[in-house]
Amino acid sequence: MKHHLLLLLIGAACLTVAAGQDAGNPVRLVPKGHLGVGLQAGFIFLQDFEHYELIRTYWDGSLATDVKDAKFEDDEQFLVTLALGLHDRVNVNAGLGMTGRGRWLSEEAGVNDWEGTVGRRFLWYVGGKALLWQHAAGPELIAMMKYLRYTSRDVGDWVYAPDGSSAEALGWETDDTITYWQASASGILAWPVGRFAPYVGLGYCHSHFDLDGLWVYAPYPEITVAYDGRTTREKNLAVLSGVEVDLGNRWSFTVQGMFVSETSLSAGVSYRIKIW
Repeated sequence: MKHHLLLLLIGAACLTVAAGQDAGNPVRLVPKGHLGVGLQAGFIFLQDFEHYELIRTYWDGSLATDVKDAKFEDDEQFLVTLALGLHDRVNVNAGLGMTGRGRWLSEEAGVNDWEGTVGRRFLWYVGGKALLWQHAAGPELIAMMKYLRYTSRDVGDWVYAPDGSSAEALGWETDDTITYWQASASGILAWPVGRFAPYVGLGYCHSHFDLDGLWVYAPYPEITVAYDGRTTREKNLAVLSGVEVDLGNRWSFTVQGMFVSETSLSAGVSYRIKIW
């Protein structure tokens, strides 16, 4: 059993939380007076954002505005998760962790497309979960809310997509950061069968990011361009599907996929502790 738990812990750490509308770790509620402590990891394959206006302010005070498409690709997040049972039907949740490295794509009809690498940054979330309905045969309807945030996440290693030239090779020194937050609400229907509890759900997820930056042309440092952009998630509907496995001895394992709002995969393990 210990060998199996070790393999699951390693697997969860190597899988890359869906930043968005994951159903939590653990998915089902912990009982009143218990604390669930877990590790969760996720990999976001794709998250699209709305068209946005990128405002450029030049060294001479003049302005220009471009309309851009934006997306995250191959983004990672790793968290320690907490779930506290205030009541058998009510939990509060929190998480602390780090982002991994991903890609930020800023596109403009194929003529001014740039790709940047987003770096590691501290992130956190708070939320809550409620058991709305439970049938004697096992099915459970669970509602949850969540707010997640990180600030000043660096974006660098910019590449001009049409020809693969780096900003550095073109003479630019860059200093860009992203601040990101999201608020989400969802409901899932779980159907425990033995040790397994498969579930499906729907959610609404709103995300917002701010991009701020300054590019300096190294050969002539007086030439600078400041950047400012704001946008939100393109698709708000989230479809969730996953399974939670009771491993025994208060351990559980969860794996989940998320679609439409973003395409992502998450996995985690959790251990339940009785505290009162």
